Amino acid sequence: SIAGDTAIAHASCWAQCCEALSSTAVPARGHALRALALELERIGVHLANLAALCGDIAYLQGNAFFGARRTRVINALLSWTGSRFGRALVRPGGVLSDLDAGVARRIGAVLDEVLDDVILMAERLFEDAGALSRFQGTGVVSRESALALGLSGVAARASGVRRDARHDHPWGAWRERPVYPLALSSGDVFARAFQRYLEIQQSVRWARETLEALPAGPVAAPLGPLAPDRLTVNLVESLRGEPVHAALTNASGRLARYKVRDASLSNWYGLA
Repeated sequence: SIAGDTAIAHASCWAQCCEALSSTAVPARGHALRALALELERIGVHLANLAALCGDIAYLQGNAFFGARRTRVINALLSWTGSRFGRALVRPGGVLSDLDAGVARRIGAVLDEVLDDVILMAERLFEDAGALSRFQGTGVVSRESALALGLSGVAARASGVRRDARHDHPWGAWRERPVYPLALSSGDVFARAFQRYLEIQQSVRWARETLEALPAGPVAAPLGPLAPDRLTVNLVESLRGEPVHAALTNASGRLARYKVRDASLSNWYGLA
């Protein structure tokens, strides 16, 4: 509930805090399913953002097209988790819902269709003179400004800052299947739109590879007691950057303080 469209990312940060404080090892299948859900979350919201950008410039065909494909992706999450936003999927120790073979095939088929459709629509969008005249050179954030403001996610990478927690601080499935950060340099609306398009393709292909090589075994491990007088700081790469969660336990092993910093905290300054 911290950020509705980032439920999986924030739940993952919370779970990692609990796992670190209790020295709980997440099973390989749990790690893979958690990462898969994060990539589906990223794809869905990147599509929603492309739809919104098209709406901003009255490119209504793109607005409707990307919005419809976003619905297909989040409905795939619904078929797996019971929630279009993946609520309650991630739990400390792993995930709550396993992914059976039939649902996995349906998700794979949706991803294949969405990728083909998005490539066709994006080619039209990014060749349209009217769209380019509104995107290019608009709202430029330089690399120097992005670094000074501490931008992350798409906002940073579109300004030439190759920052991605999946690469810089790999964990779980990203240790087995690395992600190389993509970055553009113009720092304008065009770069932020095209960056999303590139990352949709990257995430779809990463998710398809993960679906085809899901490890066997349990999806969660029991959580032990939290260690006393301990501090842990955890982050993930969400659809808009790095949410960070910090947890502090007291002498009896109970949570004494908990702090959340969403990626938007610094990225809003870039928008300004």
